[in-house]
Amino acid sequence: MSVFFKLPKQTKVSKNIPKKAFDSYTNTKQKNLFVEVVESIRWQNKLSVETLNIQGDVIQEIQIFEVKLRKKEKIEKLIEIIDKSIPYHIIFILTFENEIKLSVSSKHIHPTNENNAIIDWTFASKWILNDEICYQLNLKESLDFIIKDLKLFPLK
Repeated sequence: MSVFFKLPKQTKVSKNIPKKAFDSYTNTKQKNLFVEVVESIRWQNKLSVETLNIQGDVIQEIQIFEVKLRKKEKIEKLIEIIDKSIPYHIIFILTFENEIKLSVSSKHIHPTNENNAIIDWTFASKWILNDEICYQLNLKESLDFIIKDLKLFPLK
């Protein structure tokens, strides 16, 4: 799926993230929801000064996660749990059958718990067919600009 954004090879991570990695951030009902709704979570890419040779003033690193879904219901809360548990900005590529949805949040580190993040705003696209995707990240400005630009970038 890293082909989705046509990113440079040096950004590729391609590691599975077990759903149980988020157990300490969830209650029993939310854990069951992860099992019911999420098929898999894959850390696809890392955008940083080391991988792209661009920096950010506020954002130091952006992760790209592909989340394969068993169904398209109740996903916002699960994405929020993942987002709050990881201090870096995350671009989510949500996939269900032949459809894709993007989600990204602006966030900052919790002032008293550096292992948690506070979400400022979230942008999510509509569900679109996989073959209708025409998305490209602007990797020339800064890491901050990538996030700001993505929320304004039109789906075609």
